[in-house]
Amino acid sequence: MLNKKSINIVVSILILCTILLLMWIRPFGGNTHKSGEQVSSVAVEKIDEAKSFSLGEALRLGYEEARKHTEEEPLLIDLSSTDSSSVPQKKTDGMDGKRNSWNMTFGTKRGSIHISIEINNGLISVPQIANDNNNGLRKGMYALSDIQVDSPQVIQKAIEILGIRPGDPAISDDWIKGFHFSIAPFQTNPSKPSDTTLLLEVTGISPHSPNSKNESLRMIVYFNVKTGEIFNASEMMGYDKDGRTTWKAIDLIH
Repeated sequence: MLNKKSINIVVSILILCTILLLMWIRPFGGNTHKSGEQVSSVAVEKIDEAKSFSLGEALRLGYEEARKHTEEEPLLIDLSSTDSSSVPQKKTDGMDGKRNSWNMTFGTKRGSIHISIEINNGLISVPQIANDNNNGLRKGMYALSDIQVDSPQVIQKAIEILGIRPGDPAISDDWIKGFHFSIAPFQTNPSKPSDTTLLLEVTGISPHSPNSKNESLRMIVYFNVKTGEIFNASEMMGYDKDGRTTWKAIDLIH
């Protein structure tokens, strides 16, 4: 079992990874490319209009699109819902586990290709594909079968157990609109930084928001992608003197 210090370290690592993921860091690190890498874009293909998808539905759509661009098996790197949408976002978005805007990346076991896919209001696009004959790109790690739970399941659990609330577009300090979902590998073992665990993450607003300084407080809940059980959870407490967010782990023992 992890001691309290180790748990705090794990929470800090998860929060840092979450913030970076929500900011949707570009996968290629500026204009630096590996030898032999070629970048191209693919035209938008219409799927449906004004359509929202669960995380699992978006993943399967992205996978089918990725298969069109590589003879190797596409493996997921990461996936996240986003507020970047062609339609206004509402407080109720994500309440049913569905969002209309998703970003995801796929790779292969060898690291020969990197595929960025976006789904926005029923449209799927592939804004960037990178190929590297030297297999130097980030490798894909996860098959669809590795993810056995979906966002409609976990959001209900997060609401019922922890009282997580959706972000309100009318409150700019909430930072997010509705609920957001993502899947990515996270470092969960402080003694072995190379070890990662694939987690499904729900981001919303803490039931204790706002605090005494009227600061909006976010909450993050991490789920085991195979069992749907809560792996970890944390809530924002406010900001320190340098303007950085402060967080605390949530006691999951009831």
